[in-house]
Amino acid sequence: MAAAFHESGLGQTGFKMVFIGYKDPTPYAQRLVAFDGRHGVRVMEANYDARVLQVLRGNCFCYVHGNSVGGTNPALLEAMATCPRLMAIDCEFSREVLGGTGMLFDPADISASFKQVLLSPEHAPAMQQRVRRYYQWDAVADAYMRLAENAPADYRVMVAKTGTQAELECAVSK
Repeated sequence: MAAAFHESGLGQTGFKMVFIGYKDPTPYAQRLVAFDGRHGVRVMEANYDARVLQVLRGNCFCYVHGNSVGGTNPALLEAMATCPRLMAIDCEFSREVLGGTGMLFDPADISASFKQVLLSPEHAPAMQQRVRRYYQWDAVADAYMRLAENAPADYRVMVAKTGTQAELECAVSK
C-alpha cells in the first residue's frame, strides 16, 4: 500500500499516508517501516488508544481499510463512524458492511484508487447513519447472550421510524 501511494504521486502534492504501526516486526511491517519519512509516508508505532485513533480517523482525508478477511471488522465500523471518506478492499465483507457508503478498491490497482478518492465527496453522514442503523453493540451482545444460552440469536436492530421505535428483524440462526 505504501508503494502504491508513492506511485500515485500524491506525496509530491502534499498528501501524507499515515500507517499506525504493527505490534510485531513481521516481514511486511519491516518493508513498511522502510518507507517511513519517504514519499509522504509516515509509519507510527502501534496504538490502541480509542481516543487517539478517533482523532486520527476524524481528521484524515480518507481512511484506507486493508483487511479482506473475517466478516464485520470493528476497525471498519469505527472508521465509518468517524471518517469523512473510506476506501476498503473490494471483498464480500467490505461490500456488506459499507453498503455503498464508501469506495471499494482492487488491491492490484490501488494507486489509481488513491487518485480517484480525491474526487470523492464526503460520505460521513451516510456511513454514520449506516453504523447506527445496522451495528448496535447492545443488540449484538444480546444476540450472543441468547446463543450462549442455547437459544436462537434473533438479532433485532432498533430503527427510529417517525419518532417511534420499530424492530427490524435480522434473522440469525444458531
